[in-house]
Amino acid sequence: MEAYLRVIGKNKPIEISESHILEIEYQVITPDDSNARSTDVIYKLIVTGRIIPEVGGTTGEIVLDLDRWSRVQHGTDLYRSVEAGYSAEGYKMRTYYLNKAFVQDYVESYDDQSGTGTFRIELCQKKDHNYAVRVEGGFLNT
Repeated sequence: MEAYLRVIGKNKPIEISESHILEIEYQVITPDDSNARSTDVIYKLIVTGRIIPEVGGTTGEIVLDLDRWSRVQHGTDLYRSVEAGYSAEGYKMRTYYLNKAFVQDYVESYDDQSGTGTFRIELCQKKDHNYAVRVEGGFLNT
């Protein structure tokens, strides 16, 4: 199965390929104290992956761009368009679209035994743009 994450903002896009991604998790979170369907819904994408350091002849550490985005506190590049998904054997299993996403949490960790790192980024849709969240899947890649 192939996974990807694309983040498009004011500056250059961030594209994380399947070689980096371990897992994509999609959540729809409603308040626990509600007795009925709430309009206070949170749409969240959680992407976990590998940090693969730059090796001679490569283009560099692309995961570092996620860290840079996580530190943006204001301005036009705080909210970005995000597309993440899985495909297998010519089929798009799932594609998730958040058009006004921001970084809620970003974590990096390293294992001194293997020398590899992992990242976990939690992306949330800006609530006043919840209507634009889309989830698609189960169709041929043409």
